[in-house]
Amino acid sequence: MVIKTAEKEDLQEILNLQYSAYQSEAVLVGDPNIQPLTQIYKEIEEEFSKG
Repeated sequence: MVIKTAEKEDLQEILNLQYSAYQSEAVLVGDPNIQPLTQIYKEIEEEFSKG
């Protein structure tokens, strides 16, 4: 496994991974609208630009 700093080009893949990872959490809490599942690309891009 290689751990490296994320680049802007990685953001869509990170968002996809986040969505996959939080599916089971949404089931556990009974809410498909938890923040990690409703976050859009623009929001993750803004977070990335802030570091």
